[in-house]
Amino acid sequence: MTVMGVLLAARRRWWVVVVGLLATALACAAVGRAPGSYWTQVDVVFLAPASARYPNTLEVTSQSIIATAGIVSHRVDDGADVTQLASSGTSLVGLGVREGQAVRLPNSGGQWAENFERPVLDVQVVGPTAAEVQQRATALLERIEQALAELQDEAGVEPASRIVIDQAPRVPVVHHIGARSTRATAVALALGLLLTLAAVLTADKRLGARPRADLMEAS
Repeated sequence: MTVMGVLLAARRRWWVVVVGLLATALACAAVGRAPGSYWTQVDVVFLAPASARYPNTLEVTSQSIIATAGIVSHRVDDGADVTQLASSGTSLVGLGVREGQAVRLPNSGGQWAENFERPVLDVQVVGPTAAEVQQRATALLERIEQALAELQDEAGVEPASRIVIDQAPRVPVVHHIGARSTRATAVALALGLLLTLAAVLTADKRLGARPRADLMEAS
């Protein structure tokens, strides 16, 4: 159908156009007022026990400690598979998640290889309110500490030889992530206009068009 034919169909079915534009305006308004999300991220560092040779536990990094961190992450996530990301710095918010949580051992090898270099768990929580995110993050950190204690209890590790954990920041900082209202509104507008056009053409086809009469009136 030509552009003139579409315009004539819109003229004949003007009431469909009005309804479509009203619905599009309401959808754009609703999308524009969409609330954002709240997000927090904490690094949980696994530290070797202090000794006379290594008084600074941050200097000691071994594959056994990294492996321990990986086991703890699986226990906290109930053994669920974690999707490997192209970048270890990718956040849940960057993935489009608006409510969820993740405990993972960062993989510096990328999407197609595994390379775990640091005994650090990346803990992230996304939710609709700051209070909920704070509560869930605190619960996750407690579960990590508990899982580490249970793992070492099962292995019969002496208190002086136990791996300990630290976290940064010490208290989870919750950030507000605003919704991308401009982009979402543009998508809603484009979709609304396309649906309105489709509705006009459908109604015009079903109700019967009078192209010759309209062309005579237009001339």
